[in-house]
Amino acid sequence: MITSSMLGVVSWVPQPASALTFDVDTTEDLLGSGSNLAILDKMVVSDGTISLDTEVYEIDDTAWSDVNADGIVVDGQNLPKLDLASHWTTYPGYGNDGNFMHSAVWDRDNSQVLVYGGVHDTSGSRFVHNDIWAYNPISQSWSQKQTVDRAKFLHSAVWADNFHMMIVWGGITVIGSDQYLLNETLIYYPANNSWTIAAPCPWGGKVLHTASWDSANNQMLVMGGTPDGTWENVTGELWAFRPGTNSWHRLPSLSSTHERGGAASFWDTQSEMLIVFGGRRGDNNPMSSVWSFKPSTNSWSQRGNAPVSRFFHSMGWDPIGNKGFSYGGLTASAMTSRLYEYSPLADTWRQMENAPDARYWSAFIWDSAHSLGLVFAGAAETGNPPLTSYNDVMTYRKDVPFVTEGWLTSPYFDVSGILSVGQLSWGPASQPTSCGPDAVRFQVASSSRQDVPSNFVGPDGTPSTYFTDPSGTDVGDHHFGAGRIAYRMYFQTDDDTITPSIDEVSLGVIRYSTKGTYTSPVYDLGQVTSTMDRITYRSQIPPDVNTNLVKVTVRIRTSHSSDMSGASSWETVDKDDGSINTPYGQFFQFEVIINTDSQGRHLTPTF
Repeated sequence: MITSSMLGVVSWVPQPASALTFDVDTTEDLLGSGSNLAILDKMVVSDGTISLDTEVYEIDDTAWSDVNADGIVVDGQNLPKLDLASHWTTYPGYGNDGNFMHSAVWDRDNSQVLVYGGVHDTSGSRFVHNDIWAYNPISQSWSQKQTVDRAKFLHSAVWADNFHMMIVWGGITVIGSDQYLLNETLIYYPANNSWTIAAPCPWGGKVLHTASWDSANNQMLVMGGTPDGTWENVTGELWAFRPGTNSWHRLPSLSSTHERGGAASFWDTQSEMLIVFGGRRGDNNPMSSVWSFKPSTNSWSQRGNAPVSRFFHSMGWDPIGNKGFSYGGLTASAMTSRLYEYSPLADTWRQMENAPDARYWSAFIWDSAHSLGLVFAGAAETGNPPLTSYNDVMTYRKDVPFVTEGWLTSPYFDVSGILSVGQLSWGPASQPTSCGPDAVRFQVASSSRQDVPSNFVGPDGTPSTYFTDPSGTDVGDHHFGAGRIAYRMYFQTDDDTITPSIDEVSLGVIRYSTKGTYTSPVYDLGQVTSTMDRITYRSQIPPDVNTNLVKVTVRIRTSHSSDMSGASSWETVDKDDGSINTPYGQFFQFEVIINTDSQGRHLTPTF
């Protein structure tokens, strides 16, 4: 309890008839039980003690970037969470040589990929493949199938579901030192491991075209390309091969302003339409335009452009997720390793995790039986032949485990010379129990306004401890005088199918006032001729401080009016002061002024 006592005597008569003693109990007044209201200026009263007030500056962080993260990503809902382990795994290819300009199809009957043809370069010479290989995505094993007399590259191939066969059309073959453009149609039957020849295309052969299987109408759709291997003569023609009648048919062409070669395509089984993306013309500029062809209306429609331009890329279709994928290819000047997911229904694109290597003239296949994306071989460098090429399979998985731990560091918050940090809390209040205990942990760092916070510590001020209570924990006296604050959060999980996540972080930063004034209520001493005999009070100053800067000052005054009009000048008094010079007055008031050093604002005097 803090008590100020004031003594008054009646001094107009020779001998005092009686002595009036009046105690001012500031504890009672400060707690608000008195009839008068005290005036506080940058002060706070707690349990009858006056001290400097504090201001809490709230940092509510809900915007994150994974730039400062290791093992954590920020997802589309702006939630930091553990990153997925790599979607990509690389396995060996077949034989000893690389391959590009080949074809690959998904054999649904046998849950395998059939890879046929292509080329590789060695010692300045181009070798053309005439072999066909089957790849098992589960065992990552290869088996060679029956070769065919015709070696070729820059051809196209599709899997004809209802006919249980692979159809190969067009491309280039090499006989001796001569190259020939082909219009022949080859058929491969996995059931008896045999080849046969179907009807040739009556409009001649092509290269740099794209083909997909129209499962709704049982036909192979062949679009674009060039009849002579030059970019200047690319077309927008669309042809259909119908194995049921062993016949070719002309369908509406893409408009002349959108003719292209080096495009890629897939058949959208959900909307029953052909999707064609990218390619280029004679101007050497890759395209970003996307077109769809609907056999049911026998017409083309332009869709929204892709976010990138590509040619010599490859595409595949996921009939379960109803999404298409575009991998690799060439930009105007370089190869790319990017994988994009395309939703025809929403007409939207989304970039997925980059593949381990950039390449073009590869083959992307979607394994619908195991939900895998498979990239087979491809060119490994740009430029004139000889080209190096890959001999491998890159496997892309959509559903992969999470990494088991990671961290993310916030940007720093400049809070203009704060003194200390209050409570740290975050949401949600709990994490999945399968993540294990303390799945989310925090540390806090501070620095002067000239430095970036980097020394992250926990509750005990060391880097070996962490804040683990989401409902709020006092950060502690380890960041006094700091002007910049940052936090770092650590995630961990015991179950690699579950990740913790965070949707908000709150950090209370405390500023202390450096000077404040408390003005007491007005006290009625009971008689006009009252005067002061002694003032007693208690105050506490932190040890080892500069008493010229950190101090408590008490002043008093009197008045003949209850509103303190015409009051006497403030008189500063010391503790247990018996030398009072304040004039007579019935009404009395005192004032407490507290100062503290701006360099040690946490050293707050009390009264």
